[in-house]
Amino acid sequence: MKRPASFFVNPFQSANGLCGRLFGLAMTVVLIGVFVCDAQAQRRNRNIPSSKPKAGNNSNATDAQNQPPTQAQPTKKAKKKAPPKPGEKVSPDPENVVLEVKGEGILLTATYFAPPTIPVPAAKVPGEEIDEEPGKSVSPFILLHDWDGERSQMLPLANFLQSAGHAVLVPDLRGHGESLSMRGSNAPLDYRNFKKNEVATTVGDIEQCKRFLREKNDLGEMNIDLLNVVAVGDTSHIAVEWAVSDWSWPPIGLKKQGQDVKSLVLFSPTKKFGSYSMMKMAKAPIISGKNGSALPMMVVWGAGSNANSDCTDICEALAKNRPPSESRDPAVVWFEQDFFKVTPNTQLSGAQIVQSKDAKPIWTYIVDFTAQKVLAHKDKCPWQVRGK
Repeated sequence: MKRPASFFVNPFQSANGLCGRLFGLAMTVVLIGVFVCDAQAQRRNRNIPSSKPKAGNNSNATDAQNQPPTQAQPTKKAKKKAPPKPGEKVSPDPENVVLEVKGEGILLTATYFAPPTIPVPAAKVPGEEIDEEPGKSVSPFILLHDWDGERSQMLPLANFLQSAGHAVLVPDLRGHGESLSMRGSNAPLDYRNFKKNEVATTVGDIEQCKRFLREKNDLGEMNIDLLNVVAVGDTSHIAVEWAVSDWSWPPIGLKKQGQDVKSLVLFSPTKKFGSYSMMKMAKAPIISGKNGSALPMMVVWGAGSNANSDCTDICEALAKNRPPSESRDPAVVWFEQDFFKVTPNTQLSGAQIVQSKDAKPIWTYIVDFTAQKVLAHKDKCPWQVRGK
């Protein structure tokens, strides 16, 4: 009986035994493998993609060697600031500086916001007066954080004041933030370890800040005789004491030594701090106004805060010789009044108010206060060189 014809005839299957059949089957597998490998090689040579999908991919994909080389994606370039227009004011970037307190060797880290400048002067209009030295009319600020705070709390306000045309210096007071070093000592300063007499020496930090600004004054960047001080919480005591001390230095001939601070802004001041008493300091003539003239002052606190009781009593003492204006005309009020209370309806106090997202109206009020009570009288405070 004849065997049926096979679909694939193996030319090597000529033996009738089992060994021959196995040998033929093995040779068939070898030939099929050679055929498949040759077909794949031809596909690669012709750039024909394989039909086998890659792991993790449900769609057909090409072999890795057939993929086009990947192109490096261009990095996004930072947008360049548009060049300033003629006459446009530009605020310089803030600069971190290190100040050494004179006679003590304490190193203070501070951030300085230089006043805006006009890099490209505008074309002069016939008949228009142009201030050739605008820096000499700039009113500077020193911002003092709370006793347990650091300068970062005051930087948003500093940035706002700079944009309004002011120069601003914001220090970390000794033992706070980054002001932890003292020349000749490896022991870090820590305000939590200060004794009462050491706390009192912090007024030297403010004086050193004034020395720094005085150098900027002599460069024509600002007028140190239009100085303003903003303080928060317990540091308000140190600010008031320093202001009283600054006003104790009379001029020598035409040369000024002090009497440069022209306004104080206190956020949530406290009645007592260390050896200080705000109620006692409020009796100083330059603060109380009992001699007929006093520093313009503003006190800010949250009406619903824990500081409400202290601030109310302090303001009563400060306003004793500073009667409020009875006018409803804002211009008249600014002229007649030199003591102002700002009591937003909030439970926040101190640095919380300064940093609040709703603080911008208060910041704006400080700018207006400075414009009306300090800059409006700049003709009485002419710029002069103050260095040696």
